[in-house]
Amino acid sequence: MQIGFCGSIDQAELARDCGFDYLEPALAPICAMSEEEFAQKQAHLEKVGIPTLAVNLFLPGDWPLGHAPLDEERNREYLTTAAKRLSALGVKVAVLGSGNARNINDTFGREKGKAQFKTFYCQAAEMLGEKGISVALEPLRSQECSWLNTVGEALELLQSLPECPKAVLCDFYHAGQEQESLSVLKRAGSLLHHCHIANPVTRKAPLPDDGADYEAIFQALKDCGYDGTISLEGNWGDDPQILKTCAAYLKSLANS
Repeated sequence: MQIGFCGSIDQAELARDCGFDYLEPALAPICAMSEEEFAQKQAHLEKVGIPTLAVNLFLPGDWPLGHAPLDEERNREYLTTAAKRLSALGVKVAVLGSGNARNINDTFGREKGKAQFKTFYCQAAEMLGEKGISVALEPLRSQECSWLNTVGEALELLQSLPECPKAVLCDFYHAGQEQESLSVLKRAGSLLHHCHIANPVTRKAPLPDDGADYEAIFQALKDCGYDGTISLEGNWGDDPQILKTCAAYLKSLANS
């Protein structure tokens, strides 16, 4: 497995120096950049020498996805830019969490919102898939999103979709908050394309003896044959030493 760090492109050197294998920045700011700014950020990443194997924050929070009518032209333009820029950066997985964008409500219509989300997911999966990038659906705890709160629910949605590339992410903080069993990883099987990790209670960077059973998490991943990417997405208190300790610890668990 490869261990990554969720952070901005400006934190590329920090991620590299703390021992992470790759950086996972946010997609929405990347798509919002001018061509000149994107070229500068790409050059910076190449100079630092750390790959960007994944991205998160697929959409801005106010994007009309599950709670307002779809803007098909705007969606296609956004996904065209995303596919082009992520391909240029060498990204392999784009995480589709975006809880605020995908939230559904009774005012707009819950079933209508779900149908729109499914349409967008398939479009995104097809367009990014043409560049070799999978779109991993991220379950979010119920405090952050009104549906798709567990890996099991995400798998059910993916199975209901028409023929298109499909992938899911397991975030072990959200899974812990929703008390989802690690056995769901075997159910996900080959659809599991990426993971996020943090302490399942405090959302802090995983450290030895912090009260969480990370050994069980990594054993469950190994038992289902997973050998992909797993990114730290947690609070590290702006302390590089915590990042260094976390990176070394996660690598030791992955390689044991």
